[in-house]
Amino acid sequence: MDSQNQLAKQFKGFLSTPSLFKKIENFELFLFADEQSEDLEINPIPENLVLGKRVELFFRDSTKNSRRYSILAANLQVITNKVTLGELDFLIKDKFKDQNIHIELVYKFYLYDPALNGNLQRWIGPNRQDTLVYKINKLQKNQLPLLHNKATQHYLNELNLSSKEFIQQVCFLGKLYVPVNLYGTHFPKINNNCIVGFWLTFETFLSRHQDNELYCLPKKENWLIQPENEDVWISLDVSLSKINASLQNKKSILCWKKTSLGGFEQFFIVWW
Repeated sequence: MDSQNQLAKQFKGFLSTPSLFKKIENFELFLFADEQSEDLEINPIPENLVLGKRVELFFRDSTKNSRRYSILAANLQVITNKVTLGELDFLIKDKFKDQNIHIELVYKFYLYDPALNGNLQRWIGPNRQDTLVYKINKLQKNQLPLLHNKATQHYLNELNLSSKEFIQQVCFLGKLYVPVNLYGTHFPKINNNCIVGFWLTFETFLSRHQDNELYCLPKKENWLIQPENEDVWISLDVSLSKINASLQNKKSILCWKKTSLGGFEQFFIVWW
């Protein structure tokens, strides 16, 4: 796949990702989406750049391409006494409303584990090393309060800004996967439009396979892409060695399937 074409597909997938929560303090990415032209020139990104940093660059480029918003500062590190207190993701200006906004950008992939207690507590990372509740707590206790830390004002002064001029919003984007037997069920407290697929065990994966179905095992930076935009598909036999190796290393693996009827599915095969 041509790298620039691949990058364009990642960018398109990023812009189409809905907010994980429907709350007024959210910064909605669709405010950008309508402004991105088809011929937008996307700045090159190193192939080995991790997904989180890749998403930050997509947000930056979206802002630069916007008529409504402009960037005041990005990835502003706050350091005092040689200790890094944290980083402000984006300081932007809404030119239509003459309003400065501090935005924390989050892009996550969570799986729903019904064996855990609590609605929000059940959303965990594919390898059980991350949780939605942990991220929410980090935003509330560390990342958002950083704007009003006294040490931060020193950096804002250099930009002729004040924390009092800003409102704060979170651009919390996500793709969610639920147990295969619960796919199609409504889940509380989250935006169900973020549910794009399901998860299952290796044994269940094999039992669901039918003749003529093809697969793609995307690299993590391509998790942003919609499966129907993928060009390269492989057989089950070719897929198995990579799936087995990932599961043996206790790494859940994202899989896209092109069904024999021409439809698409996306799901995680979990090791746990």
